[in-house]
Amino acid sequence: MRSKRHFRVLLTATILMFAMIAADCQSTPLPAGQSIATFTRTAVATITVGPTHTPPGPPTETPIPSATPYSGPYIVANLGVQVRAGPTTGYPVVGLLKQGDQAPLIGRAAGGLWLAIEYPAAPNSVGYILETLVSVYGDRNAVPLFNQFATLPTKPPTATVPASLTPMPTIPVTPSLTPVPATATNYPVTFTADASNVVWDKPCTWVRWDVTGVQGVFLDGEGLVAGQTSHWVCPEFPQQTYTLSVVRLNDSIETYTVTITNAGVPGGKEKKARECLENSRNNPSYKCK
Repeated sequence: MRSKRHFRVLLTATILMFAMIAADCQSTPLPAGQSIATFTRTAVATITVGPTHTPPGPPTETPIPSATPYSGPYIVANLGVQVRAGPTTGYPVVGLLKQGDQAPLIGRAAGGLWLAIEYPAAPNSVGYILETLVSVYGDRNAVPLFNQFATLPTKPPTATVPASLTPMPTIPVTPSLTPVPATATNYPVTFTADASNVVWDKPCTWVRWDVTGVQGVFLDGEGLVAGQTSHWVCPEFPQQTYTLSVVRLNDSIETYTVTITNAGVPGGKEKKARECLENSRNNPSYKCK
């Protein structure tokens, strides 16, 4: 009982002591010129600034330079054209012009089949092309004429036999053919077609020629293989004319033509006619069904 009373007295004294201390703190004035500082916490965001990045704009296209015509006449290839080292198909091919390629025109054959162009890959930078495969711009008469048969490909030099080897004896060979002299008679030329009219299920035919004692033969501008006397053709609708050019020994050129009519395709036969033409073009023995 005494201990409980003792605890109450101690608790009351403690409370009174804290109350007196708090009252003293509130009644004691601050020295003159002083005040209680107040602080306000403010959140500050930290921003890291990197290098300035400018978004890329649209890509700049490099303008394609327009074709500049040459100061003199020039040619433009109508399709892929073989460039040769000389003005006949007997010369090797030294390059190829793609469709649209241009080249300066520097000469033309007296017969009108071949043109000479400036072509760095050819011997002496002069290449030769068939005129029928290109378009000529400018004054073609401003370039000099040349004789396309004035020079021929030279034979490679004979190899030197080493002294330690005994060369084989040369066996004379008697030629089986006698060359035709330049003063030979101008033999007549025939140029015909097996059929003057073709139909959808027989769309192709043969053109044939008989030529003797000449320098060259060209069918539609293309040189023909020596000894060839016919060619398989498939005329276009409604008709197509084929031209045979013959170069005589005196460099004169004669032309012969044959025209073949194409009767066209009747209604409802288009698919079969197309199939027949595709198979017949490269196979003269093909029979359309």
